[in-house]
Amino acid sequence: MAEWSTRGGGQYFDTLGEVAASSRGTALLGGGNNVKGAYVELSTATPLQADGLIVMLGRGGGCNDSLTDLAIGAAGSEQIIAANLSASPALFSSYYSSAGTAYYLPLSIPEGERLAARTQSLGTTLRIAVTLVALGGLASKPFNGAATYGAVTADSGGTSIDPGGTAHTKGAYVELTAATSADMRELILALGNAGISRGYAADWLLDIGIGAAGSEQVLLPDLPLCTGSGTISMGILPQTIGPLPGITSMATFMMRKEIKKLDLPTIPEMLQQIVDAGGHLYACKMSADMMRLDDDDLFPEVEGIINASDFIELSEGAQIIFV
Repeated sequence: MAEWSTRGGGQYFDTLGEVAASSRGTALLGGGNNVKGAYVELSTATPLQADGLIVMLGRGGGCNDSLTDLAIGAAGSEQIIAANLSASPALFSSYYSSAGTAYYLPLSIPEGERLAARTQSLGTTLRIAVTLVALGGLASKPFNGAATYGAVTADSGGTSIDPGGTAHTKGAYVELTAATSADMRELILALGNAGISRGYAADWLLDIGIGAAGSEQVLLPDLPLCTGSGTISMGILPQTIGPLPGITSMATFMMRKEIKKLDLPTIPEMLQQIVDAGGHLYACKMSADMMRLDDDDLFPEVEGIINASDFIELSEGAQIIFV
């Protein structure tokens, strides 16, 4: 296990899933055309308490779109911690590097846990080679989970975005998800060429928006992309962008702007009105744990972080409405 000390304490890392005999990662094979294959073990027991993972998806054989799940737990009862990690077909062409796509996932993985992965691809011959780097002792707080939006399991790719027919003019928005499942602290974008076998040299600007259809607000504007030309597509560059921090803060800032337009009280003002009227404020323990929040992060009038049973006890005799 390697170790270095650049920020005071010890940081350490270890590589998992590497196969010295092939100088690649652990090979995964799908279960058929656009069907997930069986889980393949990457580590019997993680050698350290990981605060983050670098997931490298490389060429194991063949060339096509793929979606890979990373899971934790005993064989036969794996729990997915990162679903449908996309890899572009051009990355696995024999003409180019087998290093493939790399994701940094700031997830907390306890020491001694079994890690496994499975994949699916468009076609039946693609093999993905997976290697992990587990990072420990990091100063930043790791996350408890990750959610994937926009993956299309029917073709083992992502959501297709049409730039439209006019050069240097944005096309229409395409929905990636109707509703996010939780607040996002960071965002990773995975980009591919939609399985196109021939590349066309072009430059692109990509917007990521938030909000209802027809009234989207630009969250991340004009992300620069490029594609190369050739009989074998070089794919789109970069293949991944991120993690981009502060996504929750950006969304909150946009919400505040919209509230101000409507001349409504701010969220802190609304909370203060509740307290002034004799109300009591409590924070949900599950949400606080998930977002790594403590009392210092909350509105000053919040009286504590409590679980559901505590709330039911405190509100005994009152009308309870869960929303």
